[in-house]
Amino acid sequence: MTYPIAALLGVILVLICIIGLLIINKRKQIAGNAESKAADTFSEAAARLLALTEGEDIYKAIGEEIHKISGNSFVIVNSFERMYDQFSIKTICGVNSLVQRALQILGSDYLNATFKLDEDAKKNLTSGHLQEVDGGLYRISFGKIPKEVCEEVESLFKMKKMYAMGFARKGGLYGNVIIMPIFGNELKNRKTIEAAINLASAALFEKIGCN
Repeated sequence: MTYPIAALLGVILVLICIIGLLIINKRKQIAGNAESKAADTFSEAAARLLALTEGEDIYKAIGEEIHKISGNSFVIVNSFERMYDQFSIKTICGVNSLVQRALQILGSDYLNATFKLDEDAKKNLTSGHLQEVDGGLYRISFGKIPKEVCEEVESLFKMKKMYAMGFARKGGLYGNVIIMPIFGNELKNRKTIEAAINLASAALFEKIGCN
């Protein structure tokens, strides 16, 4: 028994549509699972930040929790010294061995480095949202790290984009977080990360701003 070509093509098209729908549903399921996992991680982060003890390093805790949400990336957390209008690096989170390699290139002094804040950067950091940083690591360091060194680090870790957001609360700035996805990864869970940073801003305000 033979079938007209048109009928066979019709069957093939139906099969393609079914396969396409299955793929779309699978992708949605994977995305949903990722969002659910990020939400769970945020809940854990919220619980930790709200339960910080007096002696615990709040900047380190913030960095560790944001790193869990942001995935394969370097996360740098800075404090803000209002008197001098500058940032001071408090912690760097990521894969330890990779961070050590980066710091060897940059030089160990950069771990406690300070960076003068300009007005444009301050305006962006108090927006309440993650901002993509044009100019990469060189811009993030406000030109303090030599450009050729920045380019070497970006090349080594295949950094495409970098993001920053300030810890801002009730008109005050209490530091910022810099997220640098590595090995060509894109930043995911942006809304969850922003929520975590806003929560961290509230925690810093309670710990620093009220004193």
